[in-house]
Amino acid sequence: MKAWWMMSLLWLSTAAWAQDAYLKALAESPQWLRLGHYQSQMITGVKSSVTSSDFFLSQSGPSDPHAELQATLDAFLFGSTSTICRFPARYQFLQQRKLVSARNLADTCPEYEQYLSQYPVNEVSVVYAAGFLGNPASMFGHLLLRLKLNNNARLLDNTFNFGAMVPPQDNKLTYIFQGITGGYEARFSDEPFYHHSHVYNEDELRNLWEYSLSLTPKQIQLLLAHRYELQNVVFDYYFFTENCAFQLAELLELVSNKSILSTKYPWVLPYDVISSLADNHPDLVTKVERTPSRQQQFYDRYAQLTAAQQEHIRAFVRQETPLDRLLKDESFTSRNQILDVLLDYFSYLEVRHDGLTEVQAIQRKQVLLQRFTLPAGLHSQWSDVEAVPPHATQKPSLLQIVHRADHRNQGSTEVRIRGNYYDELSINERENNFSALQALDLTISDREKNGIKRLGLVEIRHIKPDQTDLIGDKGLSWSFGFGLRPASNACQNCTVGYMDGGIGKAYGTDETVVYGLITGRVQTAYRALSYTYLGSELGVITKPTRWWRTKVTAKWETGLEQSNHDQDMVVTWEQALGASPDWDVRTSLSSSRQQRWSLKMGYYW
Repeated sequence: MKAWWMMSLLWLSTAAWAQDAYLKALAESPQWLRLGHYQSQMITGVKSSVTSSDFFLSQSGPSDPHAELQATLDAFLFGSTSTICRFPARYQFLQQRKLVSARNLADTCPEYEQYLSQYPVNEVSVVYAAGFLGNPASMFGHLLLRLKLNNNARLLDNTFNFGAMVPPQDNKLTYIFQGITGGYEARFSDEPFYHHSHVYNEDELRNLWEYSLSLTPKQIQLLLAHRYELQNVVFDYYFFTENCAFQLAELLELVSNKSILSTKYPWVLPYDVISSLADNHPDLVTKVERTPSRQQQFYDRYAQLTAAQQEHIRAFVRQETPLDRLLKDESFTSRNQILDVLLDYFSYLEVRHDGLTEVQAIQRKQVLLQRFTLPAGLHSQWSDVEAVPPHATQKPSLLQIVHRADHRNQGSTEVRIRGNYYDELSINERENNFSALQALDLTISDREKNGIKRLGLVEIRHIKPDQTDLIGDKGLSWSFGFGLRPASNACQNCTVGYMDGGIGKAYGTDETVVYGLITGRVQTAYRALSYTYLGSELGVITKPTRWWRTKVTAKWETGLEQSNHDQDMVVTWEQALGASPDWDVRTSLSSSRQQRWSLKMGYYW
């Protein structure tokens, strides 16, 4: 009998040890870590990005996934049903591993049943809102999930969106500082899709790209269950790390059991997520669709009109000819196209200029009246415009090896590391084809004593030609940047701090642009050189093919201090070769006080 008791105790202790070992291993599984939003910390180990204490059932749950798993299992087995109803995704996770009994949560939890009935989701897609240089919060784009409901009303679909809770009184500079340093909290929200469509497509004039996902019904069920758990849950927010891209990647990894975001660097961009989906998990993406902004729709349609139709629009907008006289000799189909584009034009102006002038409002009424004179059921036929999807553009981070030489055969080797994002010669989306947005751009040279030749903390160049010559559709080109640079183009070991900017105008097409800027720069003192400069820049950028892009620039500037009017004039020709998003080869030839040429081998990731 004694031996039997000893064997029973040994068996029980062994079983308990085996179960504890299993739970510890389960607590380290990627799916459980995603459910708790746990992240690896360099010093403190594991920590959840959730800051709401009621999200955890264990007191040590925010930093101990095993304790939280044990507390969750105990609550489900021995606690009240209300805990099960609070965490339906956790219950599904444990139920799949047969640690809790099978049950239909919709029958057990009335509130959860009502929630599911409101969202009969049959498909999920990732929506990417293209970058918007007019707002620091949106320069790198934005991601959200669109939950497609069992109806045909696209705009009535729901969304799953993550964003910082920014007080309305905070300005853009405050937002940048608070966002980078973690001064804001964030949460998930669920608004109808038409809300985001209006904000991005209509108000901010940003194109939307939609990546439809091939999720199974069980995966969609898990996503909805976790969405239910995250109602009113507060998170940390960091602009470059724990942002919309990071959190949506976590959700997709939770439901798909795939590694969407392999973090290779200390920041996460929306591009990283869609690039990973399209390149590494093509089985997850069923199709990619573009929804042009109000502005882009107007441009796309205007470009498809004949020269005569465009001239009719110009004549009407400039009040040169009445609309009925312009349309008199046009076919019904042609009239409809002209009127459609005019309506797009006035809708675009209304957004861009916060309203229409009195004349424009009257003109729009005239357009609407003409529409009523057309036969019922008449629809314009527009072709889909070919556009580069964001995942097919050049990847944002850059490692570049540069060899430079001058007319005296003095050479140097440089290593350039750019954190993100693109420059004027990058393979880019149409809207930013000639612009630049670069951050954390470091160049190290063997000719510099301290190694650092240049550090561009931020460089923004908005070079965009007007797409039409219509009233109200004109904009300026501009540039802004700050960081460290050589005090002049002719010196070495002369790094100074600087801030520069410019404003001007660009003209051109989708392939070629000619621009001019009036520029200014301030820099820290270096010997007898000026610390304020005024200058100009003229440039031509052309991208006739994907594999060859080139630009020519002429820059002139003069110091403004009376004691030293130092001047400089630099003419540069640069070209980029290669059609891959992963690499290119660039050459440049410049002439100022001396001639220099360079060969650059770039790898993008």
